[in-house]
Amino acid sequence: WYHVVGTYDGNIINVYIDGSIGTPSSPATITLNPPGSIYISSFQPGPRLNGRLDDVRIYNRALSPGEVMTLYNATK
Repeated sequence: WYHVVGTYDGNIINVYIDGSIGTPSSPATITLNPPGSIYISSFQPGPRLNGRLDDVRIYNRALSPGEVMTLYNATK
């Protein structure tokens, strides 16, 4: 399994895999379509995850790299 965390602070998206940044930080604008919708494990329309998700969390702020590492270490 992998521990994956995505953060968005209103400007920058970061994706962490097993506690380390998996992709470079990039400026971005996120638009929910329709407003308020979030799809977890798929793009609508598009391919779906062929697997399982466990312990999905949504926070009201971007986590710091240290917080991401703390979450990862708690899963080991």
